[in-house]
Amino acid sequence: TNSFSHLIRQFFNLWGYFLSDDWHWLYLAQSRAWSWDIFTTNYEGLQVGGSYNPLSFLVFKIFYSLFHLKAGLYHLVSILVHSINAYLVFILAHKFFVQDKSKRYLPYLTAILFLLWPTQTEIVNWLAAWPHLWASTFYLLSFIYYLNYRQKDKIKFLFLSLLFFVLSLGFKENALSLPILIFLWEAYQY
Repeated sequence: TNSFSHLIRQFFNLWGYFLSDDWHWLYLAQSRAWSWDIFTTNYEGLQVGGSYNPLSFLVFKIFYSLFHLKAGLYHLVSILVHSINAYLVFILAHKFFVQDKSKRYLPYLTAILFLLWPTQTEIVNWLAAWPHLWASTFYLLSFIYYLNYRQKDKIKFLFLSLLFFVLSLGFKENALSLPILIFLWEAYQY
């Protein structure tokens, strides 16, 4: 029943409004000017303190210019990006379980659990958590392309993996864990 209530909350949240720190991000998107300072300061435009999330700020700036204060459209984007992340989790799980035909259902189960897990509600409903949502997209893409590089030994996959890693870092600094994940994956494989 938790997953079902989660879906109901997601559906009704499309017509909800903004929460707590969402207003701060929207204010910054509305008040900060487009400039190269976005890449040399923290998300608030300051030199000291705060998080360095230039791509998070840019995404808010772009969507604010498109949607202004239409909360439902922001929430729809959140649900779409979360769905894309669930699909990327499916691709990743498929890469892990493709060798064993008796476990063909596991990628589907993994993606469905990722999509419906109740703890994901905060990331999808709370716009101030968008950095996590968007960083996850590029983090997953980076790892998937790294695995493609290891399977097919094509340098373009390694380049894409590095590009998506840098993009993920631009959204959230916790993407720094990706090299550790790759190291652990390599140690497990060999």
